[in-house]
Amino acid sequence: MDDIYECIKEIKERLEEKLRHPYVMRHIDLPFVDEDKLLLLYSLLQSANLHIDEIQHYALTIMLVQIALDTHENVSNNTGSEDSHTKRQITALAGDYYSGLYYYLLAERHNIALIRTLAEGIEEVNEEKIVLYQEEKKMVAAVVESVAIIESALLQKACDHFNVPLWKPFVAAAAALKRMEREYVMHQQGKETPVRSIFLRMLPSEELNEAYESCIKNAKTELHKLAEGHEKLIGTMKMLNI
Repeated sequence: MDDIYECIKEIKERLEEKLRHPYVMRHIDLPFVDEDKLLLLYSLLQSANLHIDEIQHYALTIMLVQIALDTHENVSNNTGSEDSHTKRQITALAGDYYSGLYYYLLAERHNIALIRTLAEGIEEVNEEKIVLYQEEKKMVAAVVESVAIIESALLQKACDHFNVPLWKPFVAAAAALKRMEREYVMHQQGKETPVRSIFLRMLPSEELNEAYESCIKNAKTELHKLAEGHEKLIGTMKMLNI
């Protein structure tokens, strides 16, 4: 298990090195690297019996795609000072830069099939964001389902590409759980998020705590059912503190 943590630490360091563009870093912070998602990605790639060099390469490139998507989502829609306008522009350009990096790294190894697969995942994420943020939701479960797709589409596409179907529902449930746990913490801190805004359109504010707690409990129950009898999935849950 210690070896896995060391490998993930190394991938994260290499990833952050790629993300540190001097001009971009003068204007925006280093992007957040989701270590839980990186652990899920590493674990499913490891189950595909890939060589360690391949695992590190694919984990790095797929995480670059995820960070590009997250960076584009972070572009503020607020109008304001010239400085904030510049920051929005540079954040958008940073997302494009990270997308270009992943494409270059895969094209360098002539991995066109994976480029196509990830492009499908990107399309799914963007379409589901429109569904989540612009369509009216009537059920909390529908919101969580959308969150699961947004958080795990790239990981699920990796499961398809590397032929590890056992991991597909597991990574969807785990990624959704981790996102909802973060959302709950931000709600308790009084921070506004897109998901919280959606919940507030559906539920009275005094019912939000119960809604978050129910989502988290249901996701954990589903994960335990999915992992039952599968040592690797159980081990990954332990590493994710589930």
